[in-house]
Amino acid sequence: MGAFIAGRLGDMVGRKKCVRIGAFIYLFSAFIQMFAPGFATFVAGRTIQGLGVGFLSMTVPIIQTEIAAPHRRGLMVGIEYTFLIAGYMLSCWVDYGFNFLLPSEMSWRGPFIIQIILSFILLVMSFFLPETPRWLAINGFMDECLRTIADLHS
Repeated sequence: MGAFIAGRLGDMVGRKKCVRIGAFIYLFSAFIQMFAPGFATFVAGRTIQGLGVGFLSMTVPIIQTEIAAPHRRGLMVGIEYTFLIAGYMLSCWVDYGFNFLLPSEMSWRGPFIIQIILSFILLVMSFFLPETPRWLAINGFMDECLRTIADLHS
């Protein structure tokens, strides 16, 4: 659902803002899960987090393909998906490692602390991300588009 929403929203407000929205949703939902008073709240947080993942999994490859040089686009998206799978593998090991902290609550809250830290870094870094030249050109920001192209490919 998040990817479906992000596709149209990214066309309207820009790819950069879509990443920011996805990172905020992810950050907010990790807090919900970490401090959930019950199972229903936890499931609601997990569902909201799925929206954030959808936003990011839709928007990040689009940004990469619109910013990268034509001969590097496939490589950039391939690297992104490789690190996506590596991140998933690492998250399994992190969960496994925190499992050894049983019976402490940190055994299940610890992974959410890591999610909060990483999503906060993504949210902050999204302010330094350039808007894609394609989106700028389509929406009439030609001067900014040319400046971005010059900055990226000079």
